[in-house]
Amino acid sequence: MSPSQPDKPLGLIAGSGALPLKVAKAQNGAVFVVALEGEADETLLQYPHIVSPIGRMKAAADALLDAGCAEMVIIGGIQRPNIEKLEFDEGGQWFLEQVMSGAHEGDDQLLKVIIAYFEMRGLTVCAAQDYLGDQTGKSGPQTGHDYVAHQSDIDRAIEVARVMGAQDIGQSVAVGRRLVLAVEGPEGTDGMLQRLRDLSPEFLGTADARSGVLVKLPKPQQDRRVDIPAIGRRTVELAAAAQLAGIVFEAGGTLFDDFEAVVALAEEKRFVSLGARETKLMPGHVMIIAGETSGDALGADLMQALRRRQSDVMVTGIGGPKMSGEGLASIFPMSEIALMGLKEILPRLPQLFKRVDEAVEHALATEPDVMVLIDSPEFNHRVAKRVKAKRPEAKIICYVAPHVWAWRRGRARKMKKYFDAVMAFLPFEPEVFATNDGPPCHFVGHPIVDRLEELEPLPDFKKKYRLKADDVPLAILPGSRVSEVNELVPVFGQVLRHLDGRIDNLRPIIPLVPHMADRVREMTAHWPNKPIYIENEADKFAAFAASRAALASSGTATMELALCGLPTVVAYNMGLMGDLLVRIMPVPSVVLVNLILDAPAMPEFLQDRCDAAEIAPVLLRMLEDDDVNNHYRDKLGGFRAAMRQAGEKPAGRAAALTLSMI
Repeated sequence: MSPSQPDKPLGLIAGSGALPLKVAKAQNGAVFVVALEGEADETLLQYPHIVSPIGRMKAAADALLDAGCAEMVIIGGIQRPNIEKLEFDEGGQWFLEQVMSGAHEGDDQLLKVIIAYFEMRGLTVCAAQDYLGDQTGKSGPQTGHDYVAHQSDIDRAIEVARVMGAQDIGQSVAVGRRLVLAVEGPEGTDGMLQRLRDLSPEFLGTADARSGVLVKLPKPQQDRRVDIPAIGRRTVELAAAAQLAGIVFEAGGTLFDDFEAVVALAEEKRFVSLGARETKLMPGHVMIIAGETSGDALGADLMQALRRRQSDVMVTGIGGPKMSGEGLASIFPMSEIALMGLKEILPRLPQLFKRVDEAVEHALATEPDVMVLIDSPEFNHRVAKRVKAKRPEAKIICYVAPHVWAWRRGRARKMKKYFDAVMAFLPFEPEVFATNDGPPCHFVGHPIVDRLEELEPLPDFKKKYRLKADDVPLAILPGSRVSEVNELVPVFGQVLRHLDGRIDNLRPIIPLVPHMADRVREMTAHWPNKPIYIENEADKFAAFAASRAALASSGTATMELALCGLPTVVAYNMGLMGDLLVRIMPVPSVVLVNLILDAPAMPEFLQDRCDAAEIAPVLLRMLEDDDVNNHYRDKLGGFRAAMRQAGEKPAGRAAALTLSMI
């Protein structure tokens, strides 16, 4: 596989062993190498390179960026250094501060901090195995023998390896006669095998009657871009010297310095077995349910992140076009459960209950290792309750914490009965769940900042859509649910009629969501100013950057608008239910942007105030008065910094937590 940007060299941070050179050769030399001092093979110096001490992370990133790299891999062995003797530059100091904070314990977490640094610098860290073709192992026995006589030992070793991996202890375990002979410690697999070789002969077989197997598996939470089990010819030599009968690995989840040579050596050593079983060595069925557009985007990101860690993970469930684009065959169309509010739910209750039945039946029939239910509490909480009632051992995660901080805090305690964990977007939510005796709540961060930064630089919106110099773009976002669109489009149309003639060349811009696109086009076709319709995410953010102001439904869209610093008026009406909620909410705003910034950064018109006659004057001042417009831009200026979290991206954190529960 070649990089997604083949016109740029691949950055290669190289440790010891043969694999870094294999990656360089696979790229036909189109690489820039950061050769780690004292580790990397000298043959790598034939390529453009620098030699860098381990502590010089900034120097390494600077060199890769100066060489034009956009993507990079980290591969090769590194001996555990004496931190006291290392010389750190600015990047190394940042890494050291993260480590010394105590927030990143264990090798997996240290690697995550390293990834976070390079990605903060604008580099994409890729998996080395994507560049190595057939060097990740093949499924099934690779020698002339099978596993039958050793199946019991293999099963026991896999069981132990899973427990070890979940605790970030190690990847390798040796089992013979159902006894655990050795587990990997800080010395690594080779050191473990050397210890095993020195055991009393009564625990081991002979060259003619070997006993026991080595199982080496990825840890469920490890990031496979930079940390994947490796097996080489030395591993086979040491396993044979320890009188083990064979080695079992995860096909596609293991790196070999030369797979064919390792297989040939295993045959020469008369290994009873070397290979991966036809069935998966690690459990890997995740059921994901997304019930609306924002959940579909989260689900797609989660699917990608899961596969970076466990390439053969199977995902089933319910999702929209983005999850389908990642390979999901949705049980039924997501649009059928994209409902909110009594006005929308009541007429469709029979259909909703039928779809709940189908989701529950799928979960019970397929028994996924873990379920991730994304937002949409009207649907997903019903599914969770019923699955837990029928299958108490099921692991169920709520992704996107319901706003128990805003109202009905008692929901947290109720959720504990049917959710095993909650993955939250906001840093204060874990404390709220803990205070209210809810399920364990983990802050994974909000993906919205990363999503925007992945799209930058944005297209030139005005040029692409042929706006004139004196046009005044106004972003309009009437929501993604049927009830929102039906309620808000007429109000927003009336606002435009109030503005008609007051703002010359006003150009409404409407980003569309696929399942509501036709409906929105139909309802806005006769607006006084012909809208520009946007159907992709890059153009949407480009429109926000180019617009003078926005008129939006309350929801995720307000956070996207705030990231772009766009002055926004928020309007929403949920009918009688909304009246009740507004009265009982113990917070001063329903707009999350205002709560995060602790300031009225976005004027809000809720319930009875969701009225064109009230909204239009405020929006007019935003559009025509520079001082008013700049006032709101200043208030929103700190939002991106407030939402940024150091370290791994939210989808990566969510995937790690998901796999850790298997």
